[in-house]
Amino acid sequence: MRQKVIDRALLCLAETINDGNNFVEQETFPIEEFIDEAGRKVIMVAPLRALGVGKDGKGTSKSISEDGVVTMTLPQDFVRLVVFKMGNWMRPVFIPIYDTDPQYAMQFHPATRGGVVKPVVAITNGGTKLEAYSTTSGDSITNFNYIAYTAIDANYPQKFVEATGWMAASLYLASMGELDMSKVAEAKSIELLQLL
Repeated sequence: MRQKVIDRALLCLAETINDGNNFVEQETFPIEEFIDEAGRKVIMVAPLRALGVGKDGKGTSKSISEDGVVTMTLPQDFVRLVVFKMGNWMRPVFIPIYDTDPQYAMQFHPATRGGVVKPVVAITNGGTKLEAYSTTSGDSITNFNYIAYTAIDANYPQKFVEATGWMAASLYLASMGELDMSKVAEAKSIELLQLL
């Protein structure tokens, strides 16, 4: 699968720089170092419907503070939340906030934080920790699925190959200072993902 993505990225690069060649050489354009990062970016922006149900994370250990805040270290392959729900919540959370979001500061006070009717999940510490508000000390996780990713391997979805090729071309072009062409390649990647 890696080689398919690399070949596609080289074709995308050739199309973007439009120098009359139908293909650029891998030795001339060392694009392989951008492939894994491109795959991660594609998974981050792809519609959830195209990613599936994800990996079950219910077995991840957690701690619950006295004021009802769940804290857990996310699995190393965590990239994106699909769903999270505690047993006493009225509904699950599909879209988390991040510790860079202004709404995160509201979670520090019991009167303004998420509750069982409108729960809030925050991804913190650079994407390595999860915090959930509010629950009770004996509560358990009833649903926790996430999208796992470490690198492009045999399990990487075939349907993302072209979008990943464009994203890798975008990253390569940005590294070369070709920001306008990089934006064009990234836009093509995002456009392809929205069609999935």
